[in-house]
Amino acid sequence: MPSKPEVLRERRLTDPEFAERTREYARAYKERNLEKEKERQRLVKAKHCAENREAYNAKMREWSKANSERLNREKRERLKNDPVYAEKIRSQERKRNAENPERVRNVNLKTIHGITLDDYRMMYEQQKGKCAICGEVKPDHGRAGLAVDHCHTVGHIRELLCPNCNHGLGKFKDDIVRLQKAIAYLEKHRKEI
Repeated sequence: MPSKPEVLRERRLTDPEFAERTREYARAYKERNLEKEKERQRLVKAKHCAENREAYNAKMREWSKANSERLNREKRERLKNDPVYAEKIRSQERKRNAENPERVRNVNLKTIHGITLDDYRMMYEQQKGKCAICGEVKPDHGRAGLAVDHCHTVGHIRELLCPNCNHGLGKFKDDIVRLQKAIAYLEKHRKEI
């Protein structure tokens, strides 16, 4: 003997009027019990996700990748237009950054220069903590520490420099001719003293 759900399913397939009545009843029930229905759907989804965690995670990664442009645009808009939300996000970022400053530093080095914090530390040890130009010993972190010098045209990493030497090269736009003229200028005026 078929079970009751099977009998009802068969009747819905063969009797369109019965099928419409049951659909209408289900719609009315959902409207009357909206919160209860939302909670039921949430529990069903949570159970399904828990049972198929790997598949669910893979699906969500795919969905996020496919919709990343739209999601980022919506987040930027919300950050711009909703000051409460913007402050909440900034607060979370400040807290996360304060809890793990090395992670932040690693992300910054990777994003800006394409090297890891371990690569930076290896360079620092090879240079014995000294600026590659002036030889001044600096700490390996903070604003007073050694900066990663890189070629702005090609982008490759050169060595670690103190902030003064790094800014000096930047001001001269890494132009050897300008630097030679600056040296000649300094030598010329040194003789006058």
